[in-house]
Amino acid sequence: MEPVIGRPPIHKAAKRLDLVALRRELDAGVSPDLLNADGCRPLYEAIVFGSAVRPPESIRQRLACVEALLDAGASVNATSDGGITALQTAVGQTDRSKYPADFELIVDQLLRAGADVNAINARRTSVLAEAAYDGRSTVIAKLLSAGAVDPRGFDEPLRRALICPRPRNCALLMRAGAVLPMTFDPDPLWNGWLARSPYLRKVYETPGGFKAYEKAHRQRLTAIFLSKSKFQSLPAEVVSHIVLFGFHCGCY
Repeated sequence: MEPVIGRPPIHKAAKRLDLVALRRELDAGVSPDLLNADGCRPLYEAIVFGSAVRPPESIRQRLACVEALLDAGASVNATSDGGITALQTAVGQTDRSKYPADFELIVDQLLRAGADVNAINARRTSVLAEAAYDGRSTVIAKLLSAGAVDPRGFDEPLRRALICPRPRNCALLMRAGAVLPMTFDPDPLWNGWLARSPYLRKVYETPGGFKAYEKAHRQRLTAIFLSKSKFQSLPAEVVSHIVLFGFHCGCY
């Protein structure tokens, strides 16, 4: 599909989160996948435009616009400029310290629509790596449950999670098989995670790495629970399962 010169009305409507105008364009037969001169699609515009400044309540408008485009036949895996898909755009917006609205709702919407959790953009960045760097741990968990991987394994998403660093994201990725590096990377953006995260330092210094640390941590929590009167009548194995399902083990 050839991009349209200028600013097509369907793109303007998507940017404004104007559902009435958007449906008018769709009802008129305008393609929901129409590319504009910048190589962007309406679905991309509806997700990303104004995401850092719109009030949290705008998420309802955004969800409605995304739904309208998908219902009209928009390809959930079509790419915009840079080879980025709607899902890859959305996972990078789930950091609530940067974006006021709950973009995890958009992620859920796109996953239900069949979004490819293993899409790679033009920079060879995976959806999982994007989420690891600029997303919530709950999104990481959903992507992993949906089968998300990275062409370079789980170590590359972990590397991106270490830039911030994001301990909860790191814990999930290490549980999936990523390993903390034993040497420092020359990239200055990546250095300093040991100093900035006491949790990661503890994991790094534990013989046997993350799995050994998590096992020991789980045992400590179980012992604390068993010392409380309300849990003393329960078998240790049951309390261990309570700890496993009730806590984000390994990230304390």
